[in-house]
Order: sequence, then structure tokens, then C-alpha cells
Amino acid sequence: MRTIEGLAEGDRLHLIQAAWLELGVPQCGYCQSGKIMLAVALLDTTPQPSAEDIHAATVGNLCRWGTYGRIRAAIERAAEARA
Repeated sequence: MRTIEGLAEGDRLHLIQAAWLELGVPQCGYCQSGKIMLAVALLDTTPQPSAEDIHAATVGNLCRWGTYGRIRAAIERAAEARA
């Protein structure tokens, strides 16, 4: 089982963590670990997700600050970096 703490490998962040920081996704931290783990699971099962795939995977976990656009962009960036 994967955990948020185990995503990074040594000093190297997971692609989704790096994209999260590059795009300034975090606001309050309320949803961050859940959204990140959701994104990792999505990319594990669908390495090149469509916009619809991303929406379907993230719709159930609410973000108090409404950073949905940045969350989607971070997932897209991580998928591109993986390709």
C-alpha cells in the first residue's frame, strides 16, 4: 500500500508532488493528501488521462479553496512528464 509519505524516492519528489508545487496547487492542506493520492492512483491506472478521466477521478474529493483548475493542470503536467 502506498502512502503520501512514501511517494518521494529519496530526495526526488514523485512527479505529481513536483507538479503540485510547480503550479502552486496547495492552499490550506485540507484536501491535499487525498487529492495527491487520487492523482497517483489515476496515473497508475491511466498514464495519459483525458480531461474527462481527470474530472471523474477528482470530483468526489472537495477542495475548500476551489483549486480544481490547478489540480487538473498538475495531473496533466505529471502525465506529460511521465511520457
